[in-house]
Amino acid sequence: MRNIRHHLAALGAATLLAACASGASRVSSNPELRPISLIVTNQNWLDVDVFVVSGTSRYRIGEVGGNGSATLSIPAGLLVNGQVQLMADPVGSNDIFTTEMFPVASDEKVQLTVAPRMRMSSFAVWTR
Repeated sequence: MRNIRHHLAALGAATLLAACASGASRVSSNPELRPISLIVTNQNWLDVDVFVVSGTSRYRIGEVGGNGSATLSIPAGLLVNGQVQLMADPVGSNDIFTTEMFPVASDEKVQLTVAPRMRMSSFAVWTR
C-alpha cells in the first residue's frame, strides 16, 4: 500500500510539472499576454509612485526617483479591453497626475513624463 502511494505521489508531481511547463510556453508565445513597456521620465524633484488605475483600484507598478527615469512594465493582466489608465503620485504631495483611459497593444511602448508641475505632465504611445 505504501508503494502505491509513493507511485501516485510521483505521478501527481510529474503531472503538475508538465502542466506548469506547458503553461509557460503558452504565455510567452501569445503576444497579447506580454507586458507593456513603460518609460517614465520624472522631471519633478519628488520621487513618484506609478500606478495602473482600474475602476476604483490602483496597482503600483514602480517608483521613479526625483529627476530620474526608469523603465517599468505594465502587466498585461491589468489592461481592460486593451486599454490602460496611469497615475503618477509624488511621495509627500497631495498633487497627482492621472491619464485618461487609452488603448495600447503589446507591440507598443508608453512614455510617461512627470513634469515639475503635475498638471503639466504628459504621456505618449509609440510603436516599437
